Amino acid sequence: MVDYSIKSVNKMGDQTKITLARVKEIPMPIDVFIRFKDGTSKWYNIPLRIMRGEKGKDLYSSEKTILPDWPWVYPEYTFSLDVKLNKIEEIVIDPSGRLADVNQDDNVYPSKRKRKVQFKGN
Repeated sequence: MVDYSIKSVNKMGDQTKITLARVKEIPMPIDVFIRFKDGTSKWYNIPLRIMRGEKGKDLYSSEKTILPDWPWVYPEYTFSLDVKLNKIEEIVIDPSGRLADVNQDDNVYPSKRKRKVQFKGN
């Protein structure tokens, strides 16, 4: 199965550090879309090292930044942006929906998951 998640997003001075996780077994190249609070956006592609190449021109993102390859043996991948965290509106793994991710709830930052209220004694 394919399952990726945004594990963490952290402020690092004037940069933002993003860590993705491969939750299930099957590795895939990943598209990451970032929308900024000023209305601009940017696409990133993370190729797999075992595929020995990178994605060509894409229907959804004519301009994208190719990040270093993700070795399939590593369950996590971290990259940094030269943008302060407070300037980021949203981060999305595969907003096109083409990745057969079995749990897309954890593909968005900030999380849009509804949290259940837990009462003591329940």
